[in-house]
Amino acid sequence: MNDALQQLQQQVADKLFLGHLRIIVVSEDFARQQGMEALSDFLVRHPEVRRTVWVVVSKGSASDLMQTAPPLERVPTVYLMSTLDHAKQLGKLPNDFFGMFVSKVAMRGREPILPYVEVMQKDNVNISGLVMFRRYRMAGTTARPFDIATYMLLSGVQPGGYTMMVQIPGHRETVMWQAYLRKRRITVRIENGRPHFTVRVHLDGNITEKSSEGVNLDDPRVLAAIDDAVGQKLRSNLDAFITLTKALHTEPVGFGEFVRARQPGYWDRYVQTKERWEALYPDVKIDFVITVRTHRVGMKAV
Repeated sequence: MNDALQQLQQQVADKLFLGHLRIIVVSEDFARQQGMEALSDFLVRHPEVRRTVWVVVSKGSASDLMQTAPPLERVPTVYLMSTLDHAKQLGKLPNDFFGMFVSKVAMRGREPILPYVEVMQKDNVNISGLVMFRRYRMAGTTARPFDIATYMLLSGVQPGGYTMMVQIPGHRETVMWQAYLRKRRITVRIENGRPHFTVRVHLDGNITEKSSEGVNLDDPRVLAAIDDAVGQKLRSNLDAFITLTKALHTEPVGFGEFVRARQPGYWDRYVQTKERWEALYPDVKIDFVITVRTHRVGMKAV
């Protein structure tokens, strides 16, 4: 990396200044085959590079993503940076910038993640998921539409921002339910020589739309049924996300850090290293206690 910048410096008149660097794009092939270690080492050592710079993994070539030029934005880099910043503000993307990546790599009970971005039609950019790492090398990507929201819920990241379509139990009608607040609490105990986690999660949300006039949203029983349906969908998403991370042998949520903090004797005796925690993680048991509350149904209840 340093040699490439020196070669570039030979071709420009002014001194290169990396203090203005706001986003770094690496290709999926680079993240999977070469990994991020050499790049991260250079960026950490360089005094001009901000720890708040975005790092994203592109589906396909990184140059294709950097050359994306949508009609409403003249500067591709500003467009891409704004897409990430606005997604973070709307609760649709965790604020995992470069400094967070380096910090999580150093943790013994947690692995880093990065946004997974792809170029769509008409030169638009889509944040299609998260890239999960095993130390510096890419382990895999999230596959389900709500995996980003699930990760943010398990990590306790605010605010909520995702909307889901829910069919009202016992009715043909559906509603659009949007979360605006996430809460989670993780406890751990040791059972039969293995960590056993209990994750209590809570979502507060509003109904933003319904498919027809056939259901009265002013009925408390209907709202309770909607809360139950949202909870069932949430449980399915949580189970699928945990299953995926165990299959990839990567642990982005940080359950290992809870073991280190709450069960230090067990960690020091049986785990000690990140490698041992990754080997142990697929066998740990994780139970979910889910509560959901709908607060508002809009200006029109019927």
